[in-house]
Amino acid sequence: MFGYIAAALAALTVASSLLAWNQNSKLESTRAKISKLHEALGKEGQSRRGFESSAKQCSASVDLLKMEADAARKAAKDALAQARTASRSVEHRVQAILSEKRPVGLEECTNAKRIADQAITDRSAAPFR
Repeated sequence: MFGYIAAALAALTVASSLLAWNQNSKLESTRAKISKLHEALGKEGQSRRGFESSAKQCSASVDLLKMEADAARKAAKDALAQARTASRSVEHRVQAILSEKRPVGLEECTNAKRIADQAITDRSAAPFR
């Protein structure tokens, strides 16, 4: 009877050793997978940080471009206002010239030449704008 018990114990010992070896193999495999996952997680974190940095740089560039566009828009608006003011001034001057009565005895062409000469003289005497 001790022989059967000893054989049973030996069989149980062999079976438990095989089971332990199998479980140890699975444990090593799982540890390897965990190690690979940690590496992938580290790479993902590094990639995410790089992406966040790039996104911040892009946002800063977009904000700078918006500020430059706003400044350019304001400068264009100011230039347009100045051009309109100058245009109105020229229109008023043209109307004033056209509404002047020509001196008696002058032909229309002679009067136009006199007005043009006067405008050129006035323009050359005035400082450059």
